[in-house]
This record gives sequence, structure tokens and C-alpha cells, in this order.
Amino acid sequence: MVSRGRCKPGERLGSEQDLIQRYGVSRAVVREGLRVLERDGLVTVKPGPSGGIFYSLPDVEPLSRFIDLYGAVHDVTPDDLVEARMELEVVTTRLAAVRADEDDLADLERLNGEWMECLLGADDTDAQARVNVRFHIALARAAHNPVFVAFIDALEGLLYETALAPEHADRRSDYVVCSHEYILRHVRGRDADLAGVAMRHHLETFRPRRLLKTEALAPRTHWTA
Repeated sequence: MVSRGRCKPGERLGSEQDLIQRYGVSRAVVREGLRVLERDGLVTVKPGPSGGIFYSLPDVEPLSRFIDLYGAVHDVTPDDLVEARMELEVVTTRLAAVRADEDDLADLERLNGEWMECLLGADDTDAQARVNVRFHIALARAAHNPVFVAFIDALEGLLYETALAPEHADRRSDYVVCSHEYILRHVRGRDADLAGVAMRHHLETFRPRRLLKTEALAPRTHWTA
């Protein structure tokens, strides 16, 4: 039902008993199936008279967990993740320059404006980091390829960490606004090559080299926390 798109977000799928009767399976089978679906964010199970089983849109948490687990087993380093993220974002930026529509451009402009508002307000690096992450994810959405969006969104923790701990902290805030605007200029101008170059320069500038070298020698932690 879920994979075939027969459900809408928030739609009630029934109760355990409904599913038992509908599919002709045991209560144990239904509960195990619901446990897996709930773990993957596809359903929400609410107890009580007004409760039931509800369909929900999955987020990227399962993908983040998989990357975390895969990295732990295959000895993936933080440097590996940063490199993958960089190449991914360069590609999505190039695609955004070709595919972005007016709504995408307006959203990117708004987020860059929010960053400027953060600079004018209190020195809230947490708020600035959140806006920075949203900008990068919005740029991925402008590429209109949901696979890229899922992977960049799954690396949100890494993006957030980079925004908080840049390589050039002394000029981070002002430079980010200018750097984002430079990327946007080429996306608006539909120049995929220059947009990609601008994104690569932006990410290289803020690549947290010292932080990554320290983490590579330290015990492995949950990267996407």
C-alpha cells in the first residue's frame, strides 16, 4: 500500500485488527511489519481510542543511520565524507544553474537574506549554521533530482558542523554572504560551469581541515548527530 503510493501523509491505515483481517496474517506478523515501517518513518502508531496506524512521509534519518553504520564497518573517515559532500554539491549546483525555476531562486534569495539578518542580530552562530544548512539543501532541491536531495539532507549534520567550525572563522560571516551571492549570481545566469567552480571554492574555503585531522585520530563518533 505504502510503496505503491496508495496512501497520503496523515491518512489512517486502520488498526492492527483491520490489517490482520485485510491481509489474513497473524498479529505477530502485523506487529513486526509495523515495527519495521515505524522504524523507517513510514508509519506512526498511536495508541488509544482515537489512535491507529497512520501513514507518514519518511525522512532521511534511515539513510543517515545507514551511512553511519556503513562508515563504521568500512572505516570511512570524516575526510571521506567531506570529499563526497563536496563533489555532490558541485554537481547539484551545476544542475541547479540549468534547472532552477523562479520559486527555487526566490527561496535561495530569501535564505541568503535570512543569513544577513542573523549577522545584524545577536552573534548567534547556531542560527547562522541552521540557515547555512537550509541554503545548501535548497540549492540541492533546485537541481530537481530527489536522490541528490536525500543524500545532501542525510549529510546535514556534516554541513551543520562545517558551518559552526569553519577553517577561516575570522572572516566566516561576511564571506558566507558574499560567497553564497556569488554562487547565486551564476545560478541565476544559467552558467553551470561557473556555478560549479563557485561552489567548489566556497566549500574548499570552509573545509574544516584541522577539525577533521583531529577527528580522524580520535575514537569514532556518530557523524550525523
